Amino acid sequence: MVTDGIESSSYVDGNQLLQGKKGLPKPDVDLNGCSLTFYGLGAGLPPQAVRIIRNEWVHWAEQAGATFTAIIP
Repeated sequence: MVTDGIESSSYVDGNQLLQGKKGLPKPDVDLNGCSLTFYGLGAGLPPQAVRIIRNEWVHWAEQAGATFTAIIP
């Protein structure tokens, strides 16, 4: 997937996610055996925000049963 990884929806405020104040919602899918690769995760963001977003997606993917890889520019 080509994405900066910032979730901004009715579930999560993107700014709160970037600041580490709010996490991603729990997954409601079973992705056992799947791999997620995000290209461009955190593009243009400060290193601390990139770390927060990466950690959130790693945690989310683990809960969903998938492996996660981030390709960070």
